[in-house]
Amino acid sequence: MLQQDFVDLKTAHLLSQEAFSSEIQAEKEKGKALQEELDKLQTSYEELCCKYEADEKSLQDELEQVKRSYEELGGKYDRDVSGLKAQVETYKKEIDHEREARRLASFYISCRLVAVM
Repeated sequence: MLQQDFVDLKTAHLLSQEAFSSEIQAEKEKGKALQEELDKLQTSYEELCCKYEADEKSLQDELEQVKRSYEELGGKYDRDVSGLKAQVETYKKEIDHEREARRLASFYISCRLVAVM
């Protein structure tokens, strides 16, 4: 009877040990699959970070170029406006001189007509 109990216990122990080993192996395989998935995610994350940094740098460079262009256009606008204002003043002076010359010519002609009469 003891011998039978021993054999039964030994068999049960072996079966239990095999089941436990199978469970351990299954958990190891799950752990390995999870590790592989984690590695893929880590690689993907690193690639996305690099792409984000490159995109950010590219956008910063583009923004700096836009700022420079804006400043250049602002400067050109200011110069153009100043030039146009100077032209307006020159034209106003020319018109004033022309008016004065016509006024004097008209006065001169009036004086000559009065002197002739």
